[in-house]
Amino acid sequence: PSPKKSASPSPYWEFTSKEGYPILVGKNATSNDQLTLKVAKSYHYFFHVQHHAGSHVVVVCPKNLPTLPPETIRDAATLALHYSKLRKTGRGEVNYTLRKYVHKPKKAPPGKVLLYHNKSIYLTLEPQRLERLQKSKKTDKIHFFSK
Repeated sequence: PSPKKSASPSPYWEFTSKEGYPILVGKNATSNDQLTLKVAKSYHYFFHVQHHAGSHVVVVCPKNLPTLPPETIRDAATLALHYSKLRKTGRGEVNYTLRKYVHKPKKAPPGKVLLYHNKSIYLTLEPQRLERLQKSKKTDKIHFFSK
Protein backbone atom coordinates (compact mmCIF):
# COMPACT_ATOMS: atom_id res chain seq x y z
CA PRO A 1 0.00 0.00 0.00
CA SER A 2 1.33 3.39 -0.99
CA PRO A 3 1.09 6.46 1.21
CA LYS A 4 -1.63 8.90 0.18
CA LYS A 5 -2.02 12.55 0.83
CA SER A 6 -5.03 13.02 3.10
CA ALA A 7 -5.02 16.81 3.30
CA SER A 8 -4.53 19.37 0.58
CA PRO A 9 -2.06 22.18 1.21
CA SER A 10 -3.45 25.24 2.93
CA PRO A 11 -4.48 28.15 0.67
CA TYR A 12 -2.42 30.46 2.86
CA TRP A 13 0.81 30.61 4.83
CA GLU A 14 0.75 31.02 8.61
CA PHE A 15 3.25 33.08 10.58
CA THR A 16 3.30 34.19 14.22
CA SER A 17 3.72 37.80 15.35
CA LYS A 18 6.16 38.82 18.07
CA GLU A 19 3.22 38.95 20.52
CA GLY A 20 1.99 35.50 19.46
CA TYR A 21 -0.88 36.36 17.10
CA PRO A 22 -1.32 34.14 14.02
CA ILE A 23 -0.77 36.03 10.77
CA LEU A 24 -2.25 34.40 7.64
CA VAL A 25 -0.94 35.32 4.17
CA GLY A 26 -2.71 34.48 0.89
CA LYS A 27 -0.70 32.60 -1.74
CA ASN A 28 -2.44 33.94 -4.89
CA ALA A 29 -5.52 35.93 -5.96
CA THR A 30 -7.93 33.02 -5.48
CA SER A 31 -6.55 32.11 -2.06
CA ASN A 32 -6.62 35.82 -1.11
CA ASP A 33 -10.40 35.77 -1.68
CA GLN A 34 -10.79 32.55 0.28
CA LEU A 35 -8.69 33.85 3.18
CA THR A 36 -10.31 37.28 3.40
CA LEU A 37 -13.91 36.44 2.58
CA LYS A 38 -14.32 32.92 4.04
CA VAL A 39 -11.64 32.31 6.70
CA ALA A 40 -11.24 35.73 8.33
CA LYS A 41 -13.78 36.80 10.96
CA SER A 42 -15.25 40.32 10.99
CA TYR A 43 -13.10 41.28 14.00
CA HIS A 44 -9.79 40.07 12.52
CA TYR A 45 -7.47 42.66 10.97
CA PHE A 46 -6.81 42.85 7.21
CA PHE A 47 -3.58 44.25 5.69
CA HIS A 48 -2.64 44.99 2.06
CA VAL A 49 -0.07 47.16 0.28
CA GLN A 50 -1.46 50.40 -1.06
CA HIS A 51 -2.02 50.73 -4.85
CA HIS A 52 -0.11 47.55 -5.79
CA ALA A 53 -0.77 43.84 -6.22
CA GLY A 54 0.07 41.65 -3.26
CA SER A 55 -1.07 39.04 -0.79
CA HIS A 56 -3.97 39.59 1.56
CA VAL A 57 -2.72 39.40 5.15
CA VAL A 58 -5.02 38.64 8.09
CA VAL A 59 -4.15 38.88 11.79
CA VAL A 60 -6.22 36.44 13.86
CA CYS A 61 -7.12 38.09 17.16
CA PRO A 62 -9.76 37.88 19.90
CA LYS A 63 -13.12 39.54 19.30
CA ASN A 64 -12.80 41.96 22.21
CA LEU A 65 -9.28 43.22 21.41
CA PRO A 66 -9.49 47.05 21.42
CA THR A 67 -6.49 47.47 19.10
CA LEU A 68 -3.60 45.43 17.73
CA PRO A 69 -0.24 45.76 19.51
CA PRO A 70 2.23 47.95 17.53
CA GLU A 71 4.71 45.09 16.91
CA THR A 72 1.94 42.90 15.47
CA ILE A 73 0.91 45.77 13.18
CA ARG A 74 4.53 46.10 11.98
CA ASP A 75 4.85 42.31 11.59
CA ALA A 76 1.67 42.02 9.49
CA ALA A 77 2.57 45.11 7.43
CA THR A 78 6.05 43.65 6.84
CA LEU A 79 4.52 40.43 5.47
CA ALA A 80 2.08 42.42 3.28
CA LEU A 81 5.01 44.39 1.86
CA HIS A 82 7.24 41.32 1.45
CA TYR A 83 4.54 39.35 -0.42
CA SER A 84 3.74 42.18 -2.85
CA LYS A 85 5.00 43.87 -6.01
CA LEU A 86 6.84 46.33 -3.74
CA ARG A 87 9.10 43.59 -2.36
CA LYS A 88 12.09 44.65 -4.48
CA THR A 89 11.85 48.31 -3.47
CA GLY A 90 11.90 47.27 0.20
CA ARG A 91 9.52 49.99 1.31
CA GLY A 92 5.97 51.17 0.86
CA GLU A 93 2.63 51.98 2.39
CA VAL A 94 0.39 49.27 3.82
CA ASN A 95 -3.31 49.79 4.57
CA TYR A 96 -5.06 47.95 7.37
CA THR A 97 -8.55 47.77 8.81
CA LEU A 98 -10.94 45.37 10.48
CA ARG A 99 -12.12 42.58 8.16
CA LYS A 100 -15.71 43.84 8.48
CA TYR A 101 -14.64 46.93 6.49
CA VAL A 102 -13.32 44.89 3.55
CA HIS A 103 -15.77 44.34 0.68
CA LYS A 104 -15.57 42.64 -2.69
CA PRO A 105 -17.20 44.61 -5.52
CA LYS A 106 -19.65 42.72 -7.74
CA LYS A 107 -17.94 41.04 -10.71
CA ALA A 108 -14.50 42.02 -9.39
CA PRO A 109 -11.62 39.72 -10.36
CA PRO A 110 -10.15 37.35 -7.74
CA GLY A 111 -8.20 39.17 -5.05
CA LYS A 112 -9.79 42.59 -5.70
CA VAL A 113 -11.38 44.16 -2.62
CA LEU A 114 -12.25 47.63 -1.32
CA LEU A 115 -11.32 48.91 2.15
CA TYR A 116 -13.17 51.34 4.39
CA HIS A 117 -12.15 52.99 7.66
CA ASN A 118 -8.56 51.99 7.01
CA LYS A 119 -5.35 53.27 8.55
CA SER A 120 -1.96 53.07 6.89
CA ILE A 121 1.63 52.55 7.90
CA TYR A 122 4.67 53.42 5.80
CA LEU A 123 7.58 51.11 6.41
CA THR A 124 10.93 49.91 5.16
CA LEU A 125 11.57 46.18 5.31
CA GLU A 126 13.68 45.26 8.33
CA PRO A 127 15.81 42.16 7.61
CA GLN A 128 15.81 41.01 11.27
CA ARG A 129 12.01 41.29 11.55
CA LEU A 130 11.51 39.43 8.27
CA GLU A 131 13.94 36.70 9.36
CA ARG A 132 12.09 36.24 12.68
CA LEU A 133 8.77 36.02 10.85
CA GLN A 134 10.14 33.53 8.29
CA LYS A 135 11.36 31.32 11.16
CA SER A 136 7.83 31.37 12.62
CA LYS A 137 6.29 30.14 9.33
CA LYS A 138 4.33 26.93 9.71
CA THR A 139 4.82 24.37 6.97
CA ASP A 140 1.94 22.60 5.26
CA LYS A 141 1.52 19.32 7.03
CA ILE A 142 1.13 16.27 4.82
CA HIS A 143 -0.57 13.37 6.55
CA PHE A 144 0.04 9.87 5.28
CA PHE A 145 -2.09 6.82 5.84
CA SER A 146 -2.08 3.29 4.49
CA LYS A 147 -4.95 1.10 3.41
